[in-house]
Amino acid sequence: MSMYDFFASLPALLGILGFVIFQFIQQHGKGDSTTLKIVELLRKEIPERFENNSKLSSKYLFDLLKDDNALRSKISDQDFSLLQQTLKQQHISRLVVYSLCTVLFIVGAGLFTYQLSKPTPTAIENVNISSTNPLAEGLAVDLDNLVVQWVSTGEPEDITIFLENIDTKDRSSELSVRSDTGSVEFMKADYSNILKDREFLKWNRVRAVFQSKQESFLSNESKLFVGLKVIAINFGEKVKIAAMIDNALVQRYNFEARLVAWKNSDLDTISIGGSITNGQQDYPIDNSNQYNWSSAKLAYLGPDDTRLIRTEIVYD
Repeated sequence: MSMYDFFASLPALLGILGFVIFQFIQQHGKGDSTTLKIVELLRKEIPERFENNSKLSSKYLFDLLKDDNALRSKISDQDFSLLQQTLKQQHISRLVVYSLCTVLFIVGAGLFTYQLSKPTPTAIENVNISSTNPLAEGLAVDLDNLVVQWVSTGEPEDITIFLENIDTKDRSSELSVRSDTGSVEFMKADYSNILKDREFLKWNRVRAVFQSKQESFLSNESKLFVGLKVIAINFGEKVKIAAMIDNALVQRYNFEARLVAWKNSDLDTISIGGSITNGQQDYPIDNSNQYNWSSAKLAYLGPDDTRLIRTEIVYD
């Protein structure tokens, strides 16, 4: 049983406890002062009638006096009237206590039943943010679409999700999805506005924010790495290989890359590339139209983590 279930059942438990305590006091208490006074008086007047009655309730004493005129004559009208009032007050008190206990029990039982039967609120946990590109091998790289995955519990409902830059508080586009879907994909255009740091080998601190009908859920911090694109552009008379971030040259970046293209007519190839300094290098080429550029391959050869690198070949 959860803490909420316990609190829901607490009024019922208190009602039962109050009833038991009241009964205990009624049965084992010393009695009210009026009854004790009358009993004490009658014991002095007629000790033989009360030697076997160590305790008398107000109701029992009243019935005894009402049915026995001789016994009734031993006490004053005032004492008998006080006994009647005491008996009436006890009856009212008993009704009040029983009513309160009944109300507490019914309310508590109703709350307990409602707590057990009401839908469980949606909860989100085990959130993971990663690239959809298998080359990232589980990392989140800002050159790729991103997939947010999670585990949900409770009743399924429509929720909204967005990515947030923890440092700048910038938010991506909001996406709507069912909570039990377990994943959603953000296109690069959906979250590009939250990318603050644009230096290679750095990252932006981001998290996923989920909004259900009743509550918001924040994922743990994730590193969204700044990726590097190595691009080969065929200008006809030359091929340029360059390192780019956001379509801008990464100057003073030294790396190795190689381009291989096959001829259209036979299996001969051309290999271009090697060590490249200051972010770019031009390679002259003759008769570039004799090569099949659609099947050409460009490879990044280091020195940095290849999971952060993407390649592209541009040609007419």
